[in-house]
Amino acid sequence: MSEQLIVPFDKPRLKSGIIVCLVMLCVYLGFYILVENLKPTLGYLLVGVIQAIIALVSLFFLLITCYSLHLLIVGRKVAELNEKGIWVNGYGFIPWNEIDEFYTYYPKGPVEIIGICVKDLSKLSNQVSFFVRVGIPVAKFFKRRPHITISSIAIDNQVVVDFAKRHMKR
Repeated sequence: MSEQLIVPFDKPRLKSGIIVCLVMLCVYLGFYILVENLKPTLGYLLVGVIQAIIALVSLFFLLITCYSLHLLIVGRKVAELNEKGIWVNGYGFIPWNEIDEFYTYYPKGPVEIIGICVKDLSKLSNQVSFFVRVGIPVAKFFKRRPHITISSIAIDNQVVVDFAKRHMKR
């Protein structure tokens, strides 16, 4: 019988993130309207540049909100681990023999995140999503580690790490 671990998203944390993004969108919409009323004072060119920056930041928050809503509605999993390897949302399937390190860490603050370092990052580039593919050259340039992070999950991080380390030794 094959052993398997499915890692779901933490839905309450996802809902909180959606609320934060919606609040940020409202704040940036307020800034946009405020800056619009300053055209005679600041000049049309400066106001146009400020509004373009506000629009780009708002678009970023809108995309995050839409993606988070999609994850909440569809109920997609973050990762799935089995005896052959790990499938990670956005990265695809990675066999255990391609993984160099699998650990938990605290990047900034009290939130614990799972980090995965692969042996050859370029091998992943054919199977990853578009946004991850764009980020791979940046990760290589800055020698960013870990290469893959898993956060906002509904189960204990240590359960996932223990499962992975148990299968990586085989």
